[in-house]
Amino acid sequence: IYALNLLEKKSPTLLIDLGTNGEMALAANDKLFVTSVAAGPAFEGGNISIGSAAVEGAISHVKIKYGFSRVETIAGRSVCGICGSGLFDAIAGLYRDGIIDRHGTLCDRYLSDGFPIYSRDSSFRLFLTQDDIRSFQTAKAAVAAGADALLRTAGVKKEDVAEVFLAGSFGAYLDLASAASVGLLPPEWTGRTISVGNTSLLGAKKLLAHPEAEEQLMRIISRAISVSLADDPFFKEDYIRQMDLPEQR
Repeated sequence: IYALNLLEKKSPTLLIDLGTNGEMALAANDKLFVTSVAAGPAFEGGNISIGSAAVEGAISHVKIKYGFSRVETIAGRSVCGICGSGLFDAIAGLYRDGIIDRHGTLCDRYLSDGFPIYSRDSSFRLFLTQDDIRSFQTAKAAVAAGADALLRTAGVKKEDVAEVFLAGSFGAYLDLASAASVGLLPPEWTGRTISVGNTSLLGAKKLLAHPEAEEQLMRIISRAISVSLADDPFFKEDYIRQMDLPEQR
């Protein structure tokens, strides 16, 4: 929040930090609404059978067409697994190619063993399984439902959000079109979303360079309104609805 000067924004602005927890803040109407969802570690490669952190050799981008996949890795190194941004691409590509349906279910051909994302040779093959897709869906649904809860609490419509900052260790690699096509972001936010990388580290560096800004940090704390999702009567229903992928346009 401090790193991005969120309190200084004149129009509604949303920050979403994607990690094991989906932490988010909405600056709107001269207030700051904050909440956190338990997204699980899927976005950081955890609970994914071929998952990896965003390290050299992690698959960061995936293109799927006619049942075949082409991958790119961080720093062009040999494949070691798939990180969050690659997972977003893979799910989006499988959906566009008709290999998974709106409910995230793999077609019969791949249901048992999973879809082959990458093959170096017969001894090294990476498959994205049905369980992997379900882990992704639960993480995506929690974040999307949490953002909806903030907007409801603040009385802000989706179309009125001027900017969306997407933070996280893999944010620099995330394809925003993939994030929108799987339902993490509504379509109207695609052109308003900026990947900002590790904002926690950015904020720490900024504070070290400007130690006099401690007063600004205290102002952020005092202005923050914590939104309890357990008390939100719509969150559970919204979470279940967000498990599905949006209809393709």
